[in-house]
Amino acid sequence: MSINFLLLSLLSLQLCFAQTADTYLKSNLEELHQKLDEFITNSPNNQKLERLAQTHYWLHALAAYSNMGTLSIYEPMGQLSDEEKAAFDSLTAHITAFVTSPSADHEPQQKSQQFVNGLKVLKKQFIVDFPKPLYYFIDKNEQLSVTFSGEFPVLLQDTSEVYLYTDNHKVGYSSATDTTITFTFTAAQLGLDSAKPLATTNIKLQLVGQLGRKVNPKKQFTATYDFYALSLPASPGKLTITQSSTASNIEKQTKCTRTFLLNGSKGNLVEKQCLPSHEGWSIVPESVTLVVESSKGTKNRDWSYRKTNASGKYCYTAEVFYNSSGPSGKLEYHLKYDIKRSTTEEMTNTKELLLGWGEVKQEQFDTPVAQIVFTDFMGTQNIITDGSFQSFWLQLKQENNSIAIKTPDITTLNTQP
Repeated sequence: MSINFLLLSLLSLQLCFAQTADTYLKSNLEELHQKLDEFITNSPNNQKLERLAQTHYWLHALAAYSNMGTLSIYEPMGQLSDEEKAAFDSLTAHITAFVTSPSADHEPQQKSQQFVNGLKVLKKQFIVDFPKPLYYFIDKNEQLSVTFSGEFPVLLQDTSEVYLYTDNHKVGYSSATDTTITFTFTAAQLGLDSAKPLATTNIKLQLVGQLGRKVNPKKQFTATYDFYALSLPASPGKLTITQSSTASNIEKQTKCTRTFLLNGSKGNLVEKQCLPSHEGWSIVPESVTLVVESSKGTKNRDWSYRKTNASGKYCYTAEVFYNSSGPSGKLEYHLKYDIKRSTTEEMTNTKELLLGWGEVKQEQFDTPVAQIVFTDFMGTQNIITDGSFQSFWLQLKQENNSIAIKTPDITTLNTQP
């Protein structure tokens, strides 16, 4: 029983190794490619650009390995040489580590370049330098110009065989030399115009080499490389501008004292009433009046009043007189006056400014700018401090009530190295 069990175990182990060895290299390479694509597709919008820029290095390293002159991607893994197998294992480890923990990989460019430099290169093999991380477009009429540099000594001079392609579209090259290949096309020609904003499209470059002077398909070989195009929205974002100003106003209030009563039926009476003080307020002098509510007798004979301001106070002196032969004076009154104070009111006004691509302009405001917030097309908010801001999508400079704005031109972005 133990011998049979041992034989069965050895057979199962052998079948397992055989199955691994029979797995085709093409399937494993496609799996690595899918890992990179999913890493970009599943990234949050605020990380998409950074991930795209980093991922393209390993995408290029994957293509460089796939196009090694000694290699056929249609071979089973078991037929790879020790050198080819070691390079594949190294590439797999790098890509797996990168998509699993991208924050830990701070040098994808250097690491991928080291990997590519370590690959075996044959004399007439295509060598493609690292392309730009990605190209940008907005609509179907957007024209892109893509140039690849490298070594193309045996390139087949045929635009129907050397081209860029997506799923159902392709465009031939515009010009080619031994060191550069240029493609000029509109977004619609590669089906890019159907992409939603912030969606990435994987574009493939097919190169065909011809060994010998005569065109002979049997002596041709192909190489395929990849890069990305990113669909941009119609605007790079918006500015939210908060303006502040102060307004000086004079606030007024009308006040009245309580009612005072003087009755001269028992003799002459005199009293002086002064206005109370109000902290933070001042009395309007011309508004101070004595209001007679009721009286008996005749004014200036039986009763009277007069202003008697003193020591900075506003006062009235009232008198009533006794009359033994008739009605005596009687006066019921109050003092009425206005008070005022200066007030400062803070006012704010918020304005949104939608940005366009390729803008170079200056905005003037008639009131002070208190705050500027830049919200990019990915929804990331940036509060601008110290009057200046610089990012890939916006350059801004504020001086007093003036704001200078510059946004990137898509055509320039695509032609910069």
